[in-house]
Amino acid sequence: MIAEYKPELSYRARGDYSGVHYVEVTIVHVRPGHTREYEDLVTASKRAHEQANVEEHFGVYEVASGMTTATYLVF
Repeated sequence: MIAEYKPELSYRARGDYSGVHYVEVTIVHVRPGHTREYEDLVTASKRAHEQANVEEHFGVYEVASGMTTATYLVF
């Protein structure tokens, strides 16, 4: 599988992961024609996290090869 990092959809995703023991991955399959809607929802969530200065991190990757189109991985 090949996935492209989407910084515009991610929130505080880059950092020091040397002490991390596990990572949760959510696979999101978006229905054909709803990609823009999904990206708008994630952008709104990111904006809310920024305004509230939430101590969370998530990185969003869009799958380019190896899975169906319009598939996202959220770490």
